[in-house]
Amino acid sequence: VKNLKVYEVIEQVVYSVRKEVFDDLRMSLPKSQRDVCALLLLKAIRADNKVHPAEIKYFEMISALLNYNQVKIERLEEEYGELESILPLNLPVEIAEFLFKYLVEIVMCDQNYDPKESKFIKMMADAFGFDTTKQDDILQPVAAALMVKNQLFQSV
Repeated sequence: VKNLKVYEVIEQVVYSVRKEVFDDLRMSLPKSQRDVCALLLLKAIRADNKVHPAEIKYFEMISALLNYNQVKIERLEEEYGELESILPLNLPVEIAEFLFKYLVEIVMCDQNYDPKESKFIKMMADAFGFDTTKQDDILQPVAAALMVKNQLFQSV
């Protein structure tokens, strides 16, 4: 019961921070960049061709970026189809780093890093113009944090 309470508090704090940052992105990014960010989040969720329950929480961030217009994501998928049609990405460096971190978190949150997800992350690192060092600087802390969280709260 104690672990469950700690886990719930951590999840609430992480949710609040994530929501605030995505609200800031929604307010500050031009529509075209918001659309691309939302599409990338969706592609990360679907990178292994399935939606794991741990990934469902990210749909709210996608919806926020699209001003809560659920039909919009279908249009984006039709418009862009494969990711190659929107690459390379021309996002400000700070936003690219932030978004890459969340893409890594999404593909790893189900505790299974599928080869398709690895390929997706590599493609995103290339699209953001990150060399291997930059990619690792972002990927490793996210992976480590998720591993610790999963070990501490595996029974929750």
